[in-house]
Order: sequence, then structure tokens, then C-alpha cells
Amino acid sequence: MKISLLLSAVALIHQANCQWPQLEFDSDTARDCVGWYDNYKGETCESVRDLFGIPPEMFHKWNPRVGLDCKPWEKMSYCIVTQERIDDTAKTATTTAPTPTTTINTAPSPTSWAALGCYTGYVSNQDYEVFLSTVFGDDDLTIPKCKNDCYLRSYKFAAVQAGNSCMCGRDVDGEWPDQTECNIPCSGDKDTVCGGRGLANVFRAENNTAPMTTGTVASSPTQSSGAGRNRVMFQGWH
Repeated sequence: MKISLLLSAVALIHQANCQWPQLEFDSDTARDCVGWYDNYKGETCESVRDLFGIPPEMFHKWNPRVGLDCKPWEKMSYCIVTQERIDDTAKTATTTAPTPTTTINTAPSPTSWAALGCYTGYVSNQDYEVFLSTVFGDDDLTIPKCKNDCYLRSYKFAAVQAGNSCMCGRDVDGEWPDQTECNIPCSGDKDTVCGGRGLANVFRAENNTAPMTTGTVASSPTQSSGAGRNRVMFQGWH
């Protein structure tokens, strides 16, 4: 079965230093980068490429600043996995054995969300289980969009931060700062506030029940869903 390819991709994600670069990075880095290596431990460029199984041409494509000869190699954050590579790997990760396929009713986002206020926001991605925006942010973020994306992933809490970032979680463990410090307009709705610098507006779904299985249809090979992959990719990142 080719499912091992998907597991390898997930393992690659978990080996990454973090989803958010901790050091300076090149502005020409691949915009769909979802995993970064912070180069401060003295590892060579070649050893990092080998560790994460990245061909020289691919590493250069993601990090145009670094040539095929691994030069220059500086104290910076470098991209080591992109969403495109994850998606390409997942496309081939289909099972060969017949698997029952179920019809699922995807419930709409609940009509009632409780606004919990402005909290200390994303610091190390341990506060939230899913970070839906890349390091470059979402240029079209709205609060309803973030709520719905989190709800469809079966998360009870949605949080917006810095005007262009959406996060999801199963609980909230933060502090209340001065509520007026959440003052950055949403990138997709300038009339609405989407958190602040290091601060997040948090919302709780009041009726977030899991989608119901309504029936079983004929067995057929299945492919891993995007939502499921995203949940695995981001949980436990730090």
C-alpha cells in the first residue's frame, strides 16, 4: 500500500523545527512553506537537506537565496517542506485494499458563537492545535471564514490574530490583556478587528457537534482527506 508515503510526509512535518520561522528569512522563500529549519545549531546545509530528504533543486526552489552548492548558508530560517509537497505526496497515498466509504453530512457552521474577548495570542503554536495561515498570512481573512474553517475541522475554538492569521483549538489557556490592544483590522474585512500584535480575538462555537454518518455505500479505494491531513500536520508542532 502507498499509505506509507503519507506517513512519511507526516513524519517529515514533525521533524521540522517549527511552522513559524524563529530567525530572519528570505522574502523570496516559497510562500506556501509550512515547515522551517532554524539554522543556529551548526548543521551544514548538505546535512539538513539529507535529513529531510530534499533534493538540491527542490531546496533551491524553496530557498532561492541558497545555490545548488549550498552557498551561502547563513544563520537564518530555511523552508524544509511546502504545502505543495505535502499535497503531492498525499495524492499518491491511496490504499489498495477496498475500504467502506461512508456518506457524511457536513453540518454548517453553528449560528451561535460566543466572543470570548482578546487573549494573549500565538507564541509557540502550543496554545492552538491548528494554525491555518502560513507565515505570510491570509490576505482575505474574515472572522466568519476562520470560524467556519475551524468548525469544519471539528474544533470548538477559533481565534484570529494580527489581522491575517486564523487558529483553531479545543480549549483556551491564555490571559486577558487590555482589550483595546486587539485593534488590527481583518485583511478581508477592514471594518472588523482580527486580534492584535501577539494577541488574538477568540470565539467559541456554542453548538459544535461532530458531523453525522448517514449511510454506507459500496466499497472502493479511498484517499486521505485534506482536512484530516491538516489536523495531523499541525498538532504538536512547536
